[in-house]
Amino acid sequence: MGVLLLREICELTGVTRRAVQGYEKEGLVKPSSRNKQGYLLYDQEAVVRIKEIKLFQERGFTLKEIKSFETLSREDYKLKLTQKVSELENLQSQLEIVALQIQTIISTL
Repeated sequence: MGVLLLREICELTGVTRRAVQGYEKEGLVKPSSRNKQGYLLYDQEAVVRIKEIKLFQERGFTLKEIKSFETLSREDYKLKLTQKVSELENLQSQLEIVALQIQTIISTL
Protein backbone atom coordinates (compact mmCIF):
# COMPACT_ATOMS: atom_id res chain seq x y z
CA MET A 1 0.00 0.00 0.00
CA GLY A 2 2.90 2.39 0.66
CA VAL A 3 2.38 5.87 1.99
CA LEU A 4 -0.89 7.75 1.89
CA LEU A 5 -1.98 11.38 1.90
CA LEU A 6 -4.22 12.66 4.67
CA ARG A 7 -7.20 12.64 2.30
CA GLU A 8 -6.54 8.98 1.49
CA ILE A 9 -6.16 8.07 5.17
CA CYS A 10 -9.52 9.70 5.88
CA GLU A 11 -11.23 7.81 3.08
CA LEU A 12 -9.67 4.51 4.12
CA THR A 13 -10.42 4.78 7.83
CA GLY A 14 -13.71 6.68 7.77
CA VAL A 15 -12.50 9.47 10.02
CA THR A 16 -12.41 13.17 9.28
CA ARG A 17 -9.36 15.26 8.54
CA ARG A 18 -9.99 17.12 11.78
CA ALA A 19 -10.08 13.85 13.74
CA VAL A 20 -6.69 12.78 12.37
CA GLN A 21 -5.29 16.19 13.23
CA GLY A 22 -6.69 15.79 16.74
CA TYR A 23 -5.01 12.39 17.04
CA GLU A 24 -1.75 14.01 15.96
CA LYS A 25 -2.18 16.79 18.52
CA GLU A 26 -2.70 14.21 21.28
CA GLY A 27 0.41 12.33 20.12
CA LEU A 28 -1.55 9.24 19.11
CA VAL A 29 -0.60 9.28 15.43
CA LYS A 30 2.19 10.89 13.49
CA PRO A 31 2.90 11.18 9.80
CA SER A 32 5.78 9.14 8.48
CA SER A 33 7.10 11.82 6.13
CA ARG A 34 6.23 14.61 3.69
CA ASN A 35 6.12 14.55 -0.09
CA LYS A 36 7.80 17.08 -2.41
CA GLN A 37 4.79 19.40 -2.15
CA GLY A 38 4.98 19.35 1.65
CA TYR A 39 1.89 17.18 2.18
CA LEU A 40 1.98 14.86 5.16
CA LEU A 41 2.28 11.16 4.36
CA TYR A 42 1.13 8.26 6.52
CA ASP A 43 2.20 4.63 6.53
CA GLN A 44 0.23 1.42 7.11
CA GLU A 45 0.99 1.58 10.83
CA ALA A 46 -0.91 4.89 11.01
CA VAL A 47 -3.89 3.31 9.24
CA VAL A 48 -4.00 0.50 11.80
CA ARG A 49 -3.58 2.94 14.68
CA ILE A 50 -6.35 5.27 13.45
CA LYS A 51 -8.75 2.34 13.07
CA GLU A 52 -7.86 1.25 16.61
CA ILE A 53 -8.44 4.77 17.98
CA LYS A 54 -11.77 4.98 16.18
CA LEU A 55 -12.84 1.63 17.64
CA PHE A 56 -11.97 2.74 21.17
CA GLN A 57 -13.74 6.08 20.72
CA GLU A 58 -16.86 4.30 19.50
CA ARG A 59 -16.73 2.26 22.72
CA GLY A 60 -16.69 5.38 24.88
CA PHE A 61 -12.99 5.94 25.52
CA THR A 62 -11.61 9.48 25.41
CA LEU A 63 -8.44 10.38 23.53
CA LYS A 64 -6.69 10.92 26.87
CA GLU A 65 -7.68 7.42 27.99
CA ILE A 66 -6.50 5.96 24.69
CA LYS A 67 -3.20 7.82 25.05
CA SER A 68 -2.78 6.45 28.58
CA PHE A 69 -2.93 2.88 27.23
CA GLU A 70 0.56 3.37 25.80
CA THR A 71 2.09 3.55 29.28
CA LEU A 72 0.08 0.76 30.91
CA SER A 73 1.37 -2.71 31.62
CA ARG A 74 -0.49 -5.56 30.00
CA GLU A 75 -2.33 -6.27 33.26
CA ASP A 76 -3.30 -2.63 33.82
CA TYR A 77 -4.47 -2.40 30.21
CA LYS A 78 -6.60 -5.49 30.71
CA LEU A 79 -8.00 -4.01 33.95
CA LYS A 80 -8.85 -0.72 32.21
CA LEU A 81 -10.71 -2.56 29.44
CA THR A 82 -12.52 -4.74 31.98
CA GLN A 83 -13.63 -1.62 33.86
CA LYS A 84 -14.99 -0.14 30.62
CA VAL A 85 -16.96 -3.33 29.94
CA SER A 86 -18.47 -3.02 33.41
CA GLU A 87 -19.37 0.64 32.80
CA LEU A 88 -21.01 -0.25 29.49
CA GLU A 89 -22.97 -3.10 31.06
CA ASN A 90 -24.25 -0.74 33.79
CA LEU A 91 -25.22 1.81 31.16
CA GLN A 92 -27.00 -0.89 29.18
CA SER A 93 -29.01 -1.87 32.27
CA GLN A 94 -29.98 1.74 32.89
CA LEU A 95 -31.05 2.18 29.28
CA GLU A 96 -33.17 -0.97 29.43
CA ILE A 97 -34.98 0.43 32.49
CA VAL A 98 -35.60 3.74 30.71
CA ALA A 99 -36.88 1.90 27.63
CA LEU A 100 -39.32 -0.09 29.78
CA GLN A 101 -40.52 3.09 31.47
CA ILE A 102 -41.14 4.72 28.11
CA GLN A 103 -42.94 1.61 26.86
CA THR A 104 -45.19 1.82 29.95
CA ILE A 105 -46.00 5.45 29.16
CA ILE A 106 -46.74 4.55 25.54
CA SER A 107 -49.09 1.76 26.59
CA THR A 108 -51.12 4.19 28.69
CA LEU A 109 -51.66 6.57 25.80
